[in-house]
Amino acid sequence: MNPLDALKRVLSDKPDLAFAVLVGSRADGSAHAEGDWDIAVQWQASVDWFLVIGAHESLRREIAQALGASELQVDLIDLARASLVMRANVAENGIVLIGEDSLNWMHFLTRTWRELEYFYWEQAHAA
Repeated sequence: MNPLDALKRVLSDKPDLAFAVLVGSRADGSAHAEGDWDIAVQWQASVDWFLVIGAHESLRREIAQALGASELQVDLIDLARASLVMRANVAENGIVLIGEDSLNWMHFLTRTWRELEYFYWEQAHAA
């Protein structure tokens, strides 16, 4: 099984995960064999934040195992707490692994682009 299929299999087994997106060098094709895996995740809003912490670390372990990589090579980005710059990178350059057709993904894109538009408007008008 190729790494992306293994990654999608692990992610699709998580019902509390709204969507997941591959970013960074693995997404743009510039990764080397020992490079890390940067995966942005959005958990369902109904999941308690305290449970998200444990789920996040469990997911990191499962992904590392599926990829045959060290846990240190798996970077999970929690999009609920990510900066606008990171969210824009995910929206514009990421490869959606699961949840591409979900309402959660559409809301994420809409919110990110709206906030980017406002940011650029403020820059242009020195507000």
